[in-house]
Amino acid sequence: MIKVTLSDLILIGMAIGVVFVCMQWVLAVLAERRASRRISDNVVFCRICGSAYQVEKHADITICPVCRTPNERNTMDAI
Repeated sequence: MIKVTLSDLILIGMAIGVVFVCMQWVLAVLAERRASRRISDNVVFCRICGSAYQVEKHADITICPVCRTPNERNTMDAI
């Protein structure tokens, strides 16, 4: 039998808790990045009026709902 003191048992329990919380945090960050990327892939900026609109279909040319101008699908680059 392995002898474990109370302080060692508390330390092991806290370490397991910290690892669990860190893993949950990393999974939440990854899920948020995936959702953000999915949303940004469907956003098109109008070249005439500058409005942003979301397109569900994967067509290369879309029509702006504000000014009815055809626009090419572009990527949202980070500033």
